[in-house]
Amino acid sequence: MKICAVISLVLCIIFHPVYAESSITVKSLNETPVIGVLGVPLGTATVIDATIISGSNLRGKDSFGKYLLKVHSVNGKEIYNEPAVQFYVIKGLSVKLARNGFELYKLKHGKETSILSENDIADLEKGYVGKRVKLRVYEAGKFSGAPENIPIPWQDKGFHFQTYLFVFEKYE
Repeated sequence: MKICAVISLVLCIIFHPVYAESSITVKSLNETPVIGVLGVPLGTATVIDATIISGSNLRGKDSFGKYLLKVHSVNGKEIYNEPAVQFYVIKGLSVKLARNGFELYKLKHGKETSILSENDIADLEKGYVGKRVKLRVYEAGKFSGAPENIPIPWQDKGFHFQTYLFVFEKYE
């Protein structure tokens, strides 16, 4: 009798759908607000106070060469963890923000370049990196990276969800 109970318990543990209780379906993602790093639901227009920082000073390779926004407050309310978030400017709007050295060159000189030295980038960043900005944004997110246990010929960040900001207004 005890052996049958133990075998039944083991079989239940082995064949129990592990993801059933803790999984999130696509349907539930669309029905339940997902709270982003700004502390508000994704897709909510907010006003942030942030500082433009260089991702090259951060530890992650995925931020190297990019500018990020270190967010200090959302809708006038301070954020204590001050997340550093990647951003995109919505095309067609006159928001003047650069996401990398090449965009910054174009922003400052009105033309594109195909090469920038470390000294060029250091000169360009003066007055830009460290600048405090007030922006109207919304946060969005996506899954990216490579799933575990697949044979890919390159090193990739693990499969994960990340958020970023869409900037659609800059207050001067």
